[in-house]
Amino acid sequence: APFHAVVLLNRLNSSTSITLDFNDLFDHHLSPHPPTPTWIASIRDLWLRKDLGLFSEHWEAVNVPAHGSRMITVLLQNATDF
Repeated sequence: APFHAVVLLNRLNSSTSITLDFNDLFDHHLSPHPPTPTWIASIRDLWLRKDLGLFSEHWEAVNVPAHGSRMITVLLQNATDF
């Protein structure tokens, strides 16, 4: 399936930004997606119920509170085969 649910957890005692590198999600032996030169994905914030847009190669959750988290869905846009 092209949808992936991702939870980004800040384990620090202060707020921070967390970067999701699409290679970590799509480009490994557990992934059903074929290699592609540049990963392009649509990101949706599940708690805000808001589409955040299209992103290339990575996405950054900005100012995640201490011990907080962000929950998103990642929809791969440029996979050629599933």
